[in-house]
Amino acid sequence: MSLSDFDVRKSIAEMVGGRKVYDLGCGRAPFVKDLYERSDYIGIDCSEQILALAMRANPFYRFSKHDLSKGPVPVPDSLMDVALLIDVLEEFADFDLAEYVLGEAGRISKELIVVWNSSPPWPATNLRIWKPKIRIGKVRGFEYWSVT
Repeated sequence: MSLSDFDVRKSIAEMVGGRKVYDLGCGRAPFVKDLYERSDYIGIDCSEQILALAMRANPFYRFSKHDLSKGPVPVPDSLMDVALLIDVLEEFADFDLAEYVLGEAGRISKELIVVWNSSPPWPATNLRIWKPKIRIGKVRGFEYWSVT
């Protein structure tokens, strides 16, 4: 059974349960105002146009422009409880860049939630050996990575 985009995002929001969330590569930030408290959510994307759509759809929520492929997010380690990478890593044709973005998400958060919508152009299984301290599981059709 295939889950709708809303079902997947709702499941993720329920799983993070009121913790502080960085949505890295948030895009248009669909359903954010329905699923997260304003104080618990920050969306980051590299496109000003897409962020404008996200802000229009989610008034009073925090969004920031940053290109993850160009350098680190200017925040301290483990600032947020959870980092979301929803349909982000498969956008990178270069495995090293995808691995860097995954590492940056792990640096700024205590936990990662990684969602695959389509297969990446590189072997996704390579990320599983990225860092031994990451435990991987599946929850309702999406992958969950927990930094221990």
